[in-house]
Amino acid sequence: MRIVELLKVDAKGRITIPRTVREALNVEGGSYVVMIADLDKGEITLLPSVGEGKVVMEILISFKDEKGKLAEIAEKLAELGVNQLATSCKAVRRGEEAECQIIAEVPEDLTKERLEEEISKVSGVLAVTAVKVPQPTGGGERL
Repeated sequence: MRIVELLKVDAKGRITIPRTVREALNVEGGSYVVMIADLDKGEITLLPSVGEGKVVMEILISFKDEKGKLAEIAEKLAELGVNQLATSCKAVRRGEEAECQIIAEVPEDLTKERLEEEISKVSGVLAVTAVKVPQPTGGGERL
């Protein structure tokens, strides 16, 4: 199901997520959402997040473009307790190399280094980079 609404941006650049959407996605006051601003596409995406004891990371993975490779990577992420919030993949060179950009909730005890190391162990993975998405300070508002 999709809900499409026109929202007005206030003088401080804020929007209000409509109650129907907040209730449907279990977004409550004080909770976090992940914002992805894709400048190339001119899009803003909001994703409900973040579970207790989780951090948000952007994970970039380059791998051999082989049948089933993405499923192996997804399985490894699940084993590590990583919850994929948004995934965007594409072939860089068809049949040779593909890449994925993943926004994910990661258990707070899983370090960036261990995450990169564990994903690198998947056969065919060429490179992995994980970057922690900073949480807002000062009550969550940016002015």
